Amino acid sequence: MHTKSITFIVMLGIIILSSIMMLLFPRVMFHATIVEIHDTYLLVSTQNDFLGEELFLVMIQEDTKLFNHNYSHISLTDFSVGDQINVTFNGEIQESYPGRIPICYRVKRID
Repeated sequence: MHTKSITFIVMLGIIILSSIMMLLFPRVMFHATIVEIHDTYLLVSTQNDFLGEELFLVMIQEDTKLFNHNYSHISLTDFSVGDQINVTFNGEIQESYPGRIPICYRVKRID
C-alpha cells in the first residue's frame, strides 16, 4: 500500500511539473520550406489558408537543435534551399517583415 502511495505522489508531481513547464516554456511547431540559408538564420516560407505564403526569419542560436529526418544531429551547412522542415519555437514572432522568430528550439529536415 505504501509503495502505491509513493508511486501516485511521484506521478502526480511529474504531471504538475510538466504542466508548469508547458506554461513557462510553450512550444509551437510549423512546417516550412527553406528559401535562404545564412550564418545565423534561415529565411523560410509557409503556406497559410487565409493569407497565402508567409515568410519568417528563424534565428539559429548555439542551443538550437538541428536534425535530419532520422533525428540525427546535423549542422546548418547540411540544409539546402528547398528543404522541407519542421520548426519548433517558443511561440514568439516579432512583428516585422518578414516575421522574426528569435527563439527557435529545433529545426528538423523532413525527407
